[in-house]
Amino acid sequence: MDKIPFCFPLFYHGLIAGHTLYSQPEVVNLFLSGNARKEPKVWPEVDRITANKYIAGLEAVPAYRCEEMIKETNEPLKRVQQLGIQGIKAVISAFHVFLKERTLASKEIIYSLETSIRESEDPYQYYVVALRESLLFTKRSKEYITKAVKKELHNLCLNSDIPDLFQFQKEDFMRGNATLAVVNTAVPMVVQGVMTILFAEQNSSSVAMEQIQSGNFSSAIKALASEGKLTAYDYYKWNNILKIAQKANDELREDAVMATSEFDFDWFLRFFEAAGNIRAEDMQHLWAKVLAGEIKQPGCFSLRTVEALRNMTAREALAFKNASELVLQESDGTFFLFCDTDLSDATINQKYGLTMDVILTLEGIGLISALRVDNEIEVSDEGADGFFNGSDLMILFESSNEQFNTFRYRSYPLSEVGKQLLPIVQEESNDDYLIDLGKLLREDLQEKVDVCVYRVISRNANDLELDFDVNLLDK
Repeated sequence: MDKIPFCFPLFYHGLIAGHTLYSQPEVVNLFLSGNARKEPKVWPEVDRITANKYIAGLEAVPAYRCEEMIKETNEPLKRVQQLGIQGIKAVISAFHVFLKERTLASKEIIYSLETSIRESEDPYQYYVVALRESLLFTKRSKEYITKAVKKELHNLCLNSDIPDLFQFQKEDFMRGNATLAVVNTAVPMVVQGVMTILFAEQNSSSVAMEQIQSGNFSSAIKALASEGKLTAYDYYKWNNILKIAQKANDELREDAVMATSEFDFDWFLRFFEAAGNIRAEDMQHLWAKVLAGEIKQPGCFSLRTVEALRNMTAREALAFKNASELVLQESDGTFFLFCDTDLSDATINQKYGLTMDVILTLEGIGLISALRVDNEIEVSDEGADGFFNGSDLMILFESSNEQFNTFRYRSYPLSEVGKQLLPIVQEESNDDYLIDLGKLLREDLQEKVDVCVYRVISRNANDLELDFDVNLLDK
């Protein structure tokens, strides 16, 4: 496998195994409970078999234990210091190279690990950051932790070509080239503008303001915190904001979007105020896409959308993401979730996970209306109409009975907020759902309406070109 998740077994085999006198169960107990041994010859709470499962990737460390370890306290540092790692700087330098080249660790993780080295004289701070990050991977990792990977991790320090990470970071910092939180697009200009608006009037030190103007935002918030301009809570929020800004920067990097006078800084002030409370990485990605979208096309996201996103949980966001695969669009541009007709019920939706509980959840967060709306599509032997999905498949309805010229169905329309967030969460449409829906409607409407599903070759406003050679319902 080319890439490996950054998980607890990697942390153990790369940074601990072979470099400490503690055994596997003693290390696990030290991390999870702060106590390596309870009594002589009696294993602590985690026995040898359980510890081996954690370290081999057969089981993930329990979520409640992970939460305890990830909390912002000094306890993790005290625990890793007890390990007494031999040749700790060489171990960290070798492991960090492996981490960047062989794992899926994000740029944010790499940045936070290197920052821990640059800003602290205690190399165990690296262990603390690495331990917390490794525990965020909460799945079994056995398939990745092969014998070959274990051997490679145990032998990392044998490579004499590994650079001294600590010396490199020190020299890099002295040259003033420390990694910036955000670089190269319009994102830093927006962050810089907001920070200047917020802190220029607080008589902040020239050092902090210079760091803001140079784009070194991470150092700026630390300076502001040390000056008492930021509370601990505000410092926490700005760390989250900078992580979201970095992700937005990555979204826009290829577009090279430049800042313009069109930016509404009142919008960004409100956005950052809300975004500062978002710590979960998957939700930060969602917020980053909104930030990138607003920078790329000012005005595309309303403050109502920001407020809805602010109140949205990760579970609710996932519900909308899953439902987005089933969103359909009428030819007039209306987005909706199909409900039923006079002949068909909603079992087709339940088959694809769109239950009434999901509908009510989406209504509760303001993304759809749970009140069913009656819709009509005019059909005749002179013309046809229908609706699309995001993959440009179209269900086409055409009358096969001169007395039947209207197809009626009910739907749950997306709200304005839902329509704005749809392209952010929708990765792809479920073509199987549209085809199954077409088969259901063809069966219900036989002898009244011809129902077909065609692929759209091109679409320009109301002008369509369909591939009439293949009716996907006949496959």
